[in-house]
Amino acid sequence: MSYIILKSREWMTILCCVNASGQSIPGFYLFKGKRQLQNYILKCEQGACMTAQQHACVTKEYFLNWLHHFKRSVLGGVSPNNIHFLIFDGHGNHVALPTIQEERMLGIDLLTLLAHTSHKLQPLDVSVFSPFKTYFKSERAAWIARFPNVEIRREGLAEIGSKSLAKALTIPNIVA
Repeated sequence: MSYIILKSREWMTILCCVNASGQSIPGFYLFKGKRQLQNYILKCEQGACMTAQQHACVTKEYFLNWLHHFKRSVLGGVSPNNIHFLIFDGHGNHVALPTIQEERMLGIDLLTLLAHTSHKLQPLDVSVFSPFKTYFKSERAAWIARFPNVEIRREGLAEIGSKSLAKALTIPNIVA
C-alpha cells in the first residue's frame, strides 16, 4: 500500500561522498524538523551523522556541519598539510564566502560545477544515485510489507536509506 508513504510528512536528505578509488564516507542524514528529538540513525552505518532543521535541504549551516563530518570521516585525516579536493554542484550554499574560508582552514579545495548542471555533468547520478533510488524503492516496499498500515517515520527512513546506500555505494558503481 504505497499510499501510506505518499501521505508521510517525513523528509530526509542524505549527503554522501566518494572518491575515485571507490571508497565512501558514512552518510550525513538531514531530517525535516525543528529539533532533533532522538537518535534516528541507530540502525544506520557506523560513523553516520545526523541533524534536523526546518527544511530537509542543504543550507549553509548544514553544509558546514557536513564539511566537519567529512574531515572526521576521511582516513588519514584532512588538514592544510593533507589537502583534499572535492567536486560539488555550484549551489549557493557550497560557494558562500564563509564556507570557502572554512574549507581552506580545514584543508579542503572545492571545485564547483555550474549550478543546476550536476545531473548532466556528474556521473555519480547514473552509476550510484540511480541504483540507490532503485534500492530505496525496493527496501521501502519490503518495509511496507513487514509493517502494513504503519507510516514510515524518521528512524525507518534512515534505516531504509542506509541499507540502500550500502547496496549502491559499491566499488564498481563508484569507480564507474
